Amino acid sequence: MAPEGHTIRTVVFGNPTSPPGSGAPWHTVPFARVLRYLEDHLSAHWGILGRTQIKDDTLALLALREKAHRAATGASRQGTDR
Repeated sequence: MAPEGHTIRTVVFGNPTSPPGSGAPWHTVPFARVLRYLEDHLSAHWGILGRTQIKDDTLALLALREKAHRAATGASRQGTDR
């Protein structure tokens, strides 16, 4: 808690080193969860995102993976196990 009475929340993006609920003063979001969210978002909005020019290298790589998956299977990733 800050001196002014505000609550400070910390989120860490990475792979947790301690089990959930261990009393750590932060919330850890595993990389696998972030990756799954981005893949699902790309797939769900492919009608728009599939035609855009993505400048971010990492997001462009994920878009390339989505495009390759669709070309190989003829389907989206929605509702499929990966």
